[in-house]
Amino acid sequence: MKPVWVRLAALGLATILLTAAYKRAEQSSVMADAAQHFLDSLWADQKAKATYAFDDDERFDWHYIPKLRKGLSFGEMQPFQRELATALLAAGLSQQGLIKAETIMSLDQVLLLMEQGTGANRRDPDNYYVTIFGKPADTGTWGYRVEGHHLSQNYTVVNGKLADSPSFFGSN
Repeated sequence: MKPVWVRLAALGLATILLTAAYKRAEQSSVMADAAQHFLDSLWADQKAKATYAFDDDERFDWHYIPKLRKGLSFGEMQPFQRELATALLAAGLSQQGLIKAETIMSLDQVLLLMEQGTGANRRDPDNYYVTIFGKPADTGTWGYRVEGHHLSQNYTVVNGKLADSPSFFGSN
């Protein structure tokens, strides 16, 4: 049997090695990766709809009221692109926040049924849009939003740091 100090030293060394090996990725880096993967999945015409320059005035035109929105809607995406758009949404939220956001989006189908189809233009879980402003990168300045009638998530990354806080509308 080994002396206690040898076992404690081994345990301490293992703790140091495991702690050193574990490095949590910066949220802004995860966002940049998710945004770039999403953009890489798009065809040229889709990418043209989904992207704007960072300094474009469209970045400031966000709200939850129904309107003709800019960006690429979930309804215009292929299933694999929707998954990447959802990963981008998830990059800015906690697990509980993502569940809440997806639930909010899915409830448009319930509203559509309750309104007996009269709100088809507004009540559609595919009528949520992804818009990316600037070039996603670990450094530099860029942003994105995921927006629809009952949800508006907006993020800005400046020099690799998240600058704006996300906001939920209609989630009470």
